[in-house]
Parts: sequence; structure tokens; C-alpha cells
Amino acid sequence: MSGKPKNKGKSKPDQASVSSPAPQTSLQGLLSVLALAFIVITSVSRIILAGNPMSRDEGAYGYLGKLAAKGLTPYLDFYEMKPPMLYYLYGLGGSLFGFTDLGLRLFGLVLTLCSSLLIFLILSRYVSRHFALVGAALFSILSLNPFAFGFAMVAEHLVNTLVLASLYLVHKSYDRKGLLYLLLAGTAFAAAILTKQTAILFSPVFLLHFVLERRYKPWLMQCLRFAAGVLIPVTLLALLFIINGAFSEAMYWLTTYPAKYASSVSPEEGKIYLRYFSKNISLFQLTLFITSALALITNLIWIKKKPFTWFITYFIIALLTVIPGFRFYGQYWMLIFAPMALMTAAALNQAEKLKPRLGILAAGIVMVLMAGELVIHSEYYFGKSMSAEVEKLYKNNPFGPIRKLSTYAGSLMKEDDTFMVFGSEPQAYLYADKIAPSKHVFMSMISKHDEKSKTFISEAMTDLEQKQPTYVLYNFFMYSWGMTEKSNDKLYSASFSHVINHYTPVAAYNMNTKSFLYTQDGNQIDASIANQVILFKRK
Repeated sequence: MSGKPKNKGKSKPDQASVSSPAPQTSLQGLLSVLALAFIVITSVSRIILAGNPMSRDEGAYGYLGKLAAKGLTPYLDFYEMKPPMLYYLYGLGGSLFGFTDLGLRLFGLVLTLCSSLLIFLILSRYVSRHFALVGAALFSILSLNPFAFGFAMVAEHLVNTLVLASLYLVHKSYDRKGLLYLLLAGTAFAAAILTKQTAILFSPVFLLHFVLERRYKPWLMQCLRFAAGVLIPVTLLALLFIINGAFSEAMYWLTTYPAKYASSVSPEEGKIYLRYFSKNISLFQLTLFITSALALITNLIWIKKKPFTWFITYFIIALLTVIPGFRFYGQYWMLIFAPMALMTAAALNQAEKLKPRLGILAAGIVMVLMAGELVIHSEYYFGKSMSAEVEKLYKNNPFGPIRKLSTYAGSLMKEDDTFMVFGSEPQAYLYADKIAPSKHVFMSMISKHDEKSKTFISEAMTDLEQKQPTYVLYNFFMYSWGMTEKSNDKLYSASFSHVINHYTPVAAYNMNTKSFLYTQDGNQIDASIANQVILFKRK
């Protein structure tokens, strides 16, 4: 990673293993301009793609972030199995840009721009600036991969930014005296772990750095200082939950429940997920993945030289973060894109060392391939409606109709009207601009056969029966409930019976016919038909 501290000499770090920056030529200048142009183009694409409806997880994190921003306590007033920093960061992003499709995606845009900048800053310590810009541009387009949910505001955008920020601050700690940068690096890494548990797997990347740079500072002392920074946010959040009486609940959702969740997928199911997502993610940007594979080979050849060692380690560990739970979901793959970009820039720099014009030529080819990907998939990157890729990704999930019906419900409701959703689409609360009358907003999480789930099911039914929400959005399709042979269907059957007896349909979306029905237009809605999303109003 970092070499000799800048305050001990004017030379770039690790001069023995990397080449000095070549004089800026017209070709290098053109390459830099093109790389910046790609970053701008992908940023515009993100704004266009903000028109896609929220996915299930994105809606859940956005809604729970809204509750966190209102001062509610995670795991006590609301819950999910993710660490608490996730909710506070989504709350921050939503407060800044809005808890809407556009608002959350703008937050995602800011995060990917920050990640691109950090990739550039890290690479600038090892390679020429024009290659560093190519790496940043490559990341910007890779991170838009639809099958990795790149267009959505997923938790992995936060993890990428926080891990990269921590790596950058570690570098800076070798340029400055004192503890500040190293403590901040540890704090940033802790924030990544407190956003998504699997981020802890990146710990060896930092350990490797400290060991490689032991000739400048004692590696054990650096590890301890970094660990001290990690403990700061962990301790503060633990104290917060202890004071608020939410510690035991936090332990359940952060340890007990994830253990059950991780073991719920069989190896056979895991293979199906792996084939589906790895195939679609790589084939969608095939030329860029081939480029990254060649870069990996190049880095392996020169593995004994820094920074190639830690680039490869970073990539391997990023691949490992995809495995836990054997779900291999698309968004998990988002974490491999940063090390792919780093390795590619390092490979281009190595090509330039072999022959001055070879690096520029190779970088030019990468630019052409990136342009080709944008042209080939222009319908996805620049289309105004849901592209074929997003339709394929969402499959039978009617996220678009749920947005339409929830927004319609919001237009019907008065200020004191209440709204409850049965299913696992908490984004409906954001679209309707309402707060749920229950802390149970993700029904598939409590449709289990255990004592805790029985309590939650009872609480959800009590909220429905006693709080009597004015409107209910009911999802009559099993995927929303996560129903399998092992599921507990008591909540589904009991809530269905109550809603049918006490509510009347006002609007619906039939997934079989792909049509909307509104009673105000004289349409008849048959609630006994499966595969529907129905909006009910209390009788």
C-alpha cells in the first residue's frame, strides 16, 4: 500500500516497485478527459435510472432510515437484521435528498462519486493520474450493473465508500504524524461493519497493509491504533442501546436471527442463486469483466510487488463476502467492483512500464470497451421506463404497481388517516408518506415456526385489530410473504380473514392480466383471486 511518508522526501511512495509519473502528453490528457466524461455520463445515467421503482430491500432500508431520522430506536421501535449504522446513514441520505425514488438514488449517486474519487486518490499514490482516472471511470460504470442492483440505493454502496475511505485514511496516516488519520480509518471501517456485517471480512486487507509497511511504522502498534478507532462507534452504539433498553433485542436481530437466516438456504438453492447472478452480472458487462480478468492475471504475475499484493487480496476477500448465507444476491457482488477497478489501473500502469505507449494503448482500448457497453445497453442506461434488464431482475415482483397503488392511497388519505401494509414491501409507506401503525413491516421475516415469530405474529394482528388502519395494502402473492413449506402461514390467513370482513377493496393490480382496477371507475375487484395487490378501505 503506502510507501515512504511524503514528509520524509519528495519522491512518490515505493519508487522501487512503481514507475514515476510520465510527463503529461496530449494522449494522456485526452485519456483523462475521456475518463472524466465517462464518470459524468454514468452520473447522468443514475439520475435517469432513478425513475425505476424501489426494490424490497431498498424500500425497507429507506423506510427504516426515515424512522431512525425521526429519533426512533432501532430494534426496539423498528427492526431488521442489519446493523444500526445502516438505518442512520439511510436516514441521513433521505433527510438530505428525500425519502423518494429520486432522493435515495441521488444519495446513491453521491456515494458512488465518493467511491470513484477515493479510488482515484488511492491509485494516484501508485500509478499515473490518467490511469487512476481510468480506474475511477471503470468503477463508475461497473457499479451501475443492473443485476447487481447498481441503479438502486443498496447497502453495498455505503460499504464500498466506507471501506475505501478507511483505506485512504490508512494511507494518509503514513504521511502525517499523530493518531488522527489512523483513528479515523478505524472509525470508517467500523462504520462499514456496522452497516453490513460481512464488511468485517475485509480486516485482512488492513492487516496486510500494516505488515507490508512495518519498515516505516511498527505493524502491531498500527493495528492497535486502528482497532481503537474501530471501538469508538461500536462502544457508542452499544451504550445507546443499553441506555434505551434495546440491547437484548439488538442481539437477537444481529446474531440469533441472522444465524437462522444464513442456514435457511440449501446448497442446491445456493447453486441456483450463484449461477443466476454470476452469469447475468458478468454477461451484462462481458468485455469489462474480461478486461478485469486480464488485469487480475497481470497482477498475479507481479504479485511480489506492491501494490499488487493488496489489490489481489482486496479482490479475493470481496469475492468471499458474496458467499455468506449461500444466497449470492446481486447486490452482494457490488463489493468486487472497487478492487476490479484498482487491479485494472495497476495493470495499465505495468503495461506502460514495459513500453511507454503500450499503457496508453491498453487504456484506450478500455475506454472503447466502456463506450461499447454504454451503446449496446443504451436502453438500460438511458431509457426512461423500466428496461428489459430491470424487468428480468424484478421478475414477478410488482414493484411498479405497488408504487402506483401506494401513491394512489396517499392521494386518498387525510392527515389523520392511517395505512398498513401486509407483505414485505415497506416502500409502500414511503410512497404513501405514512408511518406504519406497527413495527412489523416485513412480514416474511416473522412467518416462521418459533416462539419469537409467534409473538411477532400476535403483535402484528393486535396492531391491525386495535389500531384499525384506515387503508390496508394487501399483497396476495406468496413471494412477498416468503412462503415455503417451512413457513408459518398464520399471519397470512388471520390477516386475510380480518381484512376481508372489515375492509372493502378500492383499487387493485391483477398480476395475471397485468391490469389495474378502480372501484371508482365501476370495476369489480374479486379478492379471492391470487396474484393481486389490493388496496382496501375500512368499512
